[in-house]
Amino acid sequence: MQGVLSAGRYKRKGVTSEAGFILVAAMVVLLALTLFGIWAIRTSTLELDIAGSTQRAEKQLNVAEGAVAVEVGNVGFDTKTWYDVSDTSLMNHALVPTTEADFDPGSDTSAPLWSTAQLDDPNYQRNPENWPRQNLLGNNADNEFDYRYLVTYLNPGPPPKGYDMNDKDAYYYRIQGQAVENGNTGSLVIEMGGVEVGRKVGGGG
Repeated sequence: MQGVLSAGRYKRKGVTSEAGFILVAAMVVLLALTLFGIWAIRTSTLELDIAGSTQRAEKQLNVAEGAVAVEVGNVGFDTKTWYDVSDTSLMNHALVPTTEADFDPGSDTSAPLWSTAQLDDPNYQRNPENWPRQNLLGNNADNEFDYRYLVTYLNPGPPPKGYDMNDKDAYYYRIQGQAVENGNTGSLVIEMGGVEVGRKVGGGG
């Protein structure tokens, strides 16, 4: 009788040992699944951040390129009178609006109008925070598609072949644009060189 009881006790101990092992194994598997889930969530979040950053960078690039294209199209025409070059002896001369309504139509920046000295100050010109501001769509009521820009008159040159050198000059410009999104400027500045042919100051008919 005693031997049977002993055998029964042994049997019960074996069952208890297996149950404990299964519990430990289940906890290890659960921990592994939890860690995998955390890793998956972090990976997804990182991928979303990367995708968002890429999308913002592409938008800023497109806005900056659009800004340069718009200002290139305005140089040499009467739509923006401040792009007229009245003194071709000035080199590296910034061409910026002279009124607040043209300088910052949406009243989005605290940058002041440029003084005469600042128009020829390279250090002042290099800071985009000082540049005029405009909107690609002409809608200055919101902060979408806003940009800063600067057109700098570099120097006169000979006109292209076929133009009268006594009457025409080729005016060289540097046009720069930078996207502004929700009040924050991007880190990218697009720059393009340009040339416009115009009447030589003091030239003939």
